Amino acid sequence: MTDKIVFEDALSRIEQIANRLNSGDVKLDEALKLYKEGADLSRICLSKLKEAEEEIKTVEIPNEDDNKE
Repeated sequence: MTDKIVFEDALSRIEQIANRLNSGDVKLDEALKLYKEGADLSRICLSKLKEAEEEIKTVEIPNEDDNKE
């Protein structure tokens, strides 16, 4: 699995996996494979969210005193 995947695509795939697993029509081997894929995608999403949070922290928000000049 690559970190190059877009966050929204990863999240969509996680939803597909969850729906498939919840259907109850999945054999054990396939369920394990899907679970592992979902876990990998979950880690990627978490990493991307942390990166976004750090980037947001670096954005400088002007305060009201800056606008009085």
